[in-house]
Amino acid sequence: MAELWLGTLKNKKNSAAIILGTGVGGGIIINNQLLQGSHFQSGELSFMVNNYQLKGYDKMVWMSCSSVKMIEQIATALNLPDKKDGLAVFEQLNLKNKLAWDIFRRYCRRVAYLILNVQSVIDLSIYAIGGGISAQSLLIETINQQYDEILLELPLIKKTLTRPEIRTARFENNANLYGALYSLLQQEDYIND
Repeated sequence: MAELWLGTLKNKKNSAAIILGTGVGGGIIINNQLLQGSHFQSGELSFMVNNYQLKGYDKMVWMSCSSVKMIEQIATALNLPDKKDGLAVFEQLNLKNKLAWDIFRRYCRRVAYLILNVQSVIDLSIYAIGGGISAQSLLIETINQQYDEILLELPLIKKTLTRPEIRTARFENNANLYGALYSLLQQEDYIND
């Protein structure tokens, strides 16, 4: 809601926010309205299946697109002392550590596939990527690169589907706070859409 109100998705009729953290959340905007669904469950991107060959929850988006899990994987591979230290991981990425880059690139590719899957169903103009990891500009740059690589590998998709913008969410990890304020102001009729 924050991104729709004052952020990256403001004045974007059909858009989505994808929040990368322990899981993957989302807010889908259709005709300037948050899509809630019949059971108020729209945007639960974590529960999408993205690898049918795996067993159990490993096939779910929340396992493959969790930024927390990706940080832990890189920290473990590099034998960093703190397996949850995202800053140390991004320091290694900025130093072009090959092992870190291989894991990170695969992670960004999975996020790009997630965006492509959503795009093929609901045709949005822009995706705002949020969560604490979105403060790292390398994330959006690499997701965009991976999306473009996928399109080059699949020319029919490139020819058929319009490529959406993929940008950083303005509120990054604070969107929930601003979104709650927006919702409250709407309920109190301080904001009219």
